[in-house]
Amino acid sequence: SVGITAAVFKGNDTLLLKAYGKADVEGDVPMTVDTIIPIGSTTKQFTAAAILQLRDQGKLSLDDDITKWLPDFETRGNKVTLRHLLGHTSGVTNLTEMQELRAMQLFRNPTATRDDVYKVINRYPFQFPTGTMEIYSNTNFWLLGLVIEKASGMTYEDYVEKKIFEPLGMKRSMYCNNSENVPRRAYGYGMRSGMPRRAADIVHTGTYAGGAICSTAEDMITWLQALHGGKVLPPRSYAEMITPARLNDGTALRYSMGLSVGEDSRGLRYIGHNGGGF
Repeated sequence: SVGITAAVFKGNDTLLLKAYGKADVEGDVPMTVDTIIPIGSTTKQFTAAAILQLRDQGKLSLDDDITKWLPDFETRGNKVTLRHLLGHTSGVTNLTEMQELRAMQLFRNPTATRDDVYKVINRYPFQFPTGTMEIYSNTNFWLLGLVIEKASGMTYEDYVEKKIFEPLGMKRSMYCNNSENVPRRAYGYGMRSGMPRRAADIVHTGTYAGGAICSTAEDMITWLQALHGGKVLPPRSYAEMITPARLNDGTALRYSMGLSVGEDSRGLRYIGHNGGGF
């Protein structure tokens, strides 16, 4: 690994908060605990929290049909609700598997627009009838980003920055912006012929509300303490956020709303999410 930041807390007690390696190899910049790093799909819990906040303000319902917010969405005869999107039970295909978006090189393409992406998503057949299975799909959260914009009257970028990061004092968190000059930013690397080589910056049109947040180890601890400490959602909404989603037949899943829930390999209860990119 080129660089890593690690934070381990028990309640408010710091057990480990340390950075190792480089944030930028060419510039010989060390990794620090406030280095800004794209968090990938860990973004999904912020999107889920935003949806619950808007529900608590009476601006939407989790059982709203997606067509209430996106009237032209092609549901192919399925009843798709926001709840289905939150738990990956909608049946909507993952945009990373859509050939047209691959051909467009979506994650490296600065000219592709959200409208281009939406048109492709809308043409794609579902993977399964809504509510009958759970298959992880970034498209679910991509669509929830559009719902947040319509229900809040703000861009998704503004919503997370003004309604989540600012109130919690997450000063080093942002909707990732490759063109902005951000101090202490980490760059991605991949191994090529035995050497770490700088990877292309991800263009966030495709990640959007499913994976476009950048943050730091310190800010993520702030977030986790706030989310799981009752400062982001009232108790009832927080309980909903961490309750396993269910299929139509009542089967409980290992995913709730933007979070994996269940037991780890040692049988300990686990709530969390990972994320990746190039």
